Amino acid sequence: MAFYDELHWPVRCVIYSTWAAATCYFVFKFLMEWPWSRRSINATKRRKQTCAESFAFFRQKVADSDIEEDLIEEILSLEFQDLRKALQSGKYTPTQVHLAYADVIGKVNENYNCVAECITESFDVVKSIEEKYKDSDEKPYLYGIPFSVKSNFHLKGHDCCIGLSKFLDEKKTENCTFVEVLMRLGGVPICITNVPQGLMSFVCSNPIFGTTQNPHKVGFTPGGSSGGEACLVARKGIPFGIGSDLAGSLRIPAHMSGVISLKPSEMRFAIAHAHGGMPGKARIGLSNGFFTRSVDEQIELLSVFLNSVHYRTLRPANAVIQKFDMAPANQEFEKGLRIGYYTNNGFIQPVPACSRAVLEVINKIGSPHEVTKFTVPEPTRMALPVLSNIASDGLEYWNEIFSNEQLDPYMKHFIPRFLKKILGVVLNSVCPQLALMCRTGIYSAGDVRRMMEDTDLYKEQFFKAWDEAKLDALIVPAFPVTSVPHSYPAQLGVVAIETALYNVLDCPAGVVPVTKVNGHDIAKLTDENEFPVGWNLTKKLMRNSGLKTEGLPVGVQIVTKPYEEEKCLRIMKEVERIMKYQ
Repeated sequence: MAFYDELHWPVRCVIYSTWAAATCYFVFKFLMEWPWSRRSINATKRRKQTCAESFAFFRQKVADSDIEEDLIEEILSLEFQDLRKALQSGKYTPTQVHLAYADVIGKVNENYNCVAECITESFDVVKSIEEKYKDSDEKPYLYGIPFSVKSNFHLKGHDCCIGLSKFLDEKKTENCTFVEVLMRLGGVPICITNVPQGLMSFVCSNPIFGTTQNPHKVGFTPGGSSGGEACLVARKGIPFGIGSDLAGSLRIPAHMSGVISLKPSEMRFAIAHAHGGMPGKARIGLSNGFFTRSVDEQIELLSVFLNSVHYRTLRPANAVIQKFDMAPANQEFEKGLRIGYYTNNGFIQPVPACSRAVLEVINKIGSPHEVTKFTVPEPTRMALPVLSNIASDGLEYWNEIFSNEQLDPYMKHFIPRFLKKILGVVLNSVCPQLALMCRTGIYSAGDVRRMMEDTDLYKEQFFKAWDEAKLDALIVPAFPVTSVPHSYPAQLGVVAIETALYNVLDCPAGVVPVTKVNGHDIAKLTDENEFPVGWNLTKKLMRNSGLKTEGLPVGVQIVTKPYEEEKCLRIMKEVERIMKYQ
């Protein structure tokens, strides 16, 4: 005490204040965060137990039934349209179909971990549907067809945790309108699929439900955020799946898992009661859509859904009501379209397999269509508003939802905010992509206004270039990389510019698988002349992540102007036909 007595009173005040602040901090951590962490851990344990029990329930249902293995295989061999016809004709009952898919869902999940939870009450729904229409010749269009549900869509009686423990046990009181319309059309939600933690990566992993594998290669991502859906559809574990897309969350998994999806314009397919990934988002379109194994299935589902009285009844008030009709698009296609393309948007060079996929499609498009190379206007000017729109609140919302959460191991490579401005200057000469991502930031209300102004001005510039080129559509890389090992997506967030651009432009954009990575692609990836890396950290990560990707699927992205979904689908169908992807 003599030492402290010798100090001047201002110094003693500083010391006492520091000790008091430190004591308050640790007391706060102990009283507030520790109990919350314990609650999170306990809630996570309960949820894992509940999910395990749901799978056990499905296994027991199949075991207790008299359904034969041959019948299960017969049902699972049918594609969507054949299955629908068989149910409509009474060849199979909804219960038999449900049992078949309950069986395969468990088997697929054992290998790929794509399903978060089985919906046990779905058997009651099936029984009710079967009783209601057993003597009817007019069954609803999707009568008895099971479908999977991405974890961010609300389901009555279930929570919507999106891989975050703070949202566990918050039961929803009504269904997402996407799910509700499908149910009114006779479909049956059978399981809930896995998503990235907080929906914010294209690695499909979270601490509650674990990591979803790529359906073609374990150890690699299926894409995200709708990765569980795409994986289950690719492994034929479900007739079709449903997902959402804020920066590529339908298209990235379709590309990486080798299935088909379309991101419509936002208000063409508007829904309610879902977690969109970024509540209160700025000038970036949030879309919803289907995962299928053929373009015809996409067309059929979109037509039935968007033209149904149920969608028109349940849609949000600001949704655009536009009849889904393929006839005008088919007529325009037969006359011939002018299709633009690029293999590099000028901001980030795709890996060779993704560029090759575009060129192979373009080289096979024949008469009466015309193809022309398109240049994305001012790529750096494009990238800045796209990146800003993805995190338009300066990451405040993500910081909030990730507070007091156990962070998934594959989500730990994001750059702390306080380092971003420094790195934005240091990296500019060697890695302009990462430097721009670091410089992107929203720090004031003025920044938000300027970001929205820049976005609007760039949209005008892009569509002016489109009109000057007299384009009907674009064919571009689906994504700058193919599927990569789980550890890479958190370090490669900047590559999402390729897909997020068309959310900002609100263009319909669909992905069709067209080829697979081959040895020549990987040889070019390691060739400094073909894929120059130098000191560029992003391109070095892209190269390293692609060294063991041979055999993985590669898609292309077809883009049309806003609200031209039918035209986009018609071109997708042609790409599917000429490429004959298997």
